[in-house]
Amino acid sequence: MLTFILMSVEQKRIKEIIQKIKEIDKDEEEKIRQKINKVHEVYGEYDILVKIKSINEKDANQIIQKIKSIQGINYIRTYIVIHKTHHTDKTSKDGFIYHQ
Repeated sequence: MLTFILMSVEQKRIKEIIQKIKEIDKDEEEKIRQKINKVHEVYGEYDILVKIKSINEKDANQIIQKIKSIQGINYIRTYIVIHKTHHTDKTSKDGFIYHQ
C-alpha cells in the first residue's frame, strides 16, 4: 500500500519536524511493518511531502497517527494510491506503463 502525506507546518520548525518523521521509522520497539520511504521539503501550499509504503491500511494508519502527534504541524492531507503509473523509456503510445 502506497500513501502520500502532505502537510503544512510552522515554518520555523520544518527541519525539526522532518527529523521527527524520520525517527518514527527507527522505532523498533513497536515493530511497525511499514516504511517511511521518502520525506521532502517542498514549496507551495504544503511544506512537507511524505511517502509511506505499508503492508495494509492499519499499518499506514499507525504511522499517520504518529506523524499527527508531532508538534508544529498545522494540517495534514493524506492520499492513498489506488492506481500506479510509471514513466518508461520503452516505446508505448503515451510513454507510460499502467499497472492494474
